[in-house]
Amino acid sequence: MEPNQMRIQSVLGSPESPVQETQEAGNMISSREFEQVMERWKTGWRKKAIARALGLDPKTVRKYIGEGQRQGYRRTKPRASLLDAFRARAEQRMVEVNYQAQVLYVDLKEHGYAGGYDVVRRFVKPFRDTSHRLIEATVRFETGPGQQAQVDWGTVSLTVGGIERRVQLFAMVLGFSRRLFVQATWDQTLPTLIGCHEMAFAHFGGLTATHLYDNMKTVVLKRDTEGQHITWHPLFKDFADYWGFTPRLCRFYRAQTKGKIESGVKYVKRNFFALRGTTFRSLEHLNEELGRWMGEIADQRLHGTTHERPCDRFTREELRPLPAQAAYQLETLLTRTVPHDALVVFRTNRYSVPWTSVGRRVTLVEVGEAVKIFDGTSLLAKHPRRAGRFESAVLPAHYEGLLARRPAGGSTGRVTTTGGEDVQVRDLAIYEALTTGRLA
Repeated sequence: MEPNQMRIQSVLGSPESPVQETQEAGNMISSREFEQVMERWKTGWRKKAIARALGLDPKTVRKYIGEGQRQGYRRTKPRASLLDAFRARAEQRMVEVNYQAQVLYVDLKEHGYAGGYDVVRRFVKPFRDTSHRLIEATVRFETGPGQQAQVDWGTVSLTVGGIERRVQLFAMVLGFSRRLFVQATWDQTLPTLIGCHEMAFAHFGGLTATHLYDNMKTVVLKRDTEGQHITWHPLFKDFADYWGFTPRLCRFYRAQTKGKIESGVKYVKRNFFALRGTTFRSLEHLNEELGRWMGEIADQRLHGTTHERPCDRFTREELRPLPAQAAYQLETLLTRTVPHDALVVFRTNRYSVPWTSVGRRVTLVEVGEAVKIFDGTSLLAKHPRRAGRFESAVLPAHYEGLLARRPAGGSTGRVTTTGGEDVQVRDLAIYEALTTGRLA
């Protein structure tokens, strides 16, 4: 039996048959009335006030508060159901199909169930409701100082420069201190995401060991439900490696795992725009106002969960210092087809890739002083960016095994890769000359 199924059955029990409750005369009350009685009692209402508010007899209110539970009428003899013969399968499969009654109904029909859909729906409902309550009751996961930051986007409609536009809000919250960074942008593209990260790092004066993300395409290309097999966006993963943090992903259908940033985005929308309005001269003006709001309001508020001000708690955050290096600066992103000599042209200069990549479409990225070339998610080559024109950056290792395949009786010729493309073969000395810049 699945652990989730065991937890649910421990709360609801495993009913042998449908239980019908009736409301008898006297002091019987409905489930909803009982919940309202207990909710008011727990929040400090007096018993007589509860009775007046709900239109109940004070004796009834005292009875249920004293017992702490509602005893409903239960049939002494269970009613037979067409679902009885399929109960074991239904209890197992409803967990596997995420308590979707329609899906479970089709499954049971395929295994011989002859009853109606409503019977299945009524059977699933109490289990599904309990499952949802268990999810909602998930204990907030707290992280220690410097361990985790959470990142997400929000979207708002604002008047900027006299034009109504949709503005994107990048938000990062530090898991321990709850200090918040917000930046307004026009888009959610990868260069924008990377730039906002670096502004956040500078704002906080450091970074956490891990960063938690939703399943945004600029971060992850593909993943399984459990997060065991993840294909990261190669450029974002390269950015994370550059700054030395580990990206993490939320579990599907478990938004609670990034509840801190969800709350942070809501807080920005409800507080900042309520105070500063929705009209700004420019995007720069909006970000100036956000900067003041972060320092004067967001950092100074008494947080509802930690019961401390984020600015005070931040003194114990223990962020990792920023490495002494330039910004990542994702400046250029383009695609090329690898030519026959395995030298990819970028701004008049040529950069080598492994000769087995001839004919493939590759992604070329200029990152600061480096040029990186990716094949899908794999990094093929990394070269220092050439400052001149018509220069070549060649790694002899990119041609290993190629010369051994050149035609007999000559130092030059063509060979065919496993992908069917011809590769021009030159003497190794030519490639060595390329690496020194003596041959263009």
